Amino acid sequence: MGNSKNSSEVLIAALTGAFIGASIALLYAPDSGKATRTKIRREVERTSERLENAALELKGNVVDILDYKGDKLGYLIGSAIARGTLTSNDVIKMLETQIKKLTSKST
Repeated sequence: MGNSKNSSEVLIAALTGAFIGASIALLYAPDSGKATRTKIRREVERTSERLENAALELKGNVVDILDYKGDKLGYLIGSAIARGTLTSNDVIKMLETQIKKLTSKST
């Protein structure tokens, strides 16, 4: 799981860096304003596509991980709920016992 997360983060960071670098380079290029804007627009479209693909890949990785580890996650969540219920039932039983003791002492 950690490996795909790191890969996705590196990919997104690289694409973002490439976009920023390309934008700065285009801004300082000796082209006309219209040509520069066209280049920037093209680069934004390319980067947008790359980011969309990276997001889809990340989504696929998350789905794969949940499919693979989902049963274990469900078990852990169910166990935590069961422990919480058990603890609540124990507290209720203890309180009922204390109430019985108090009512028997007062009568």
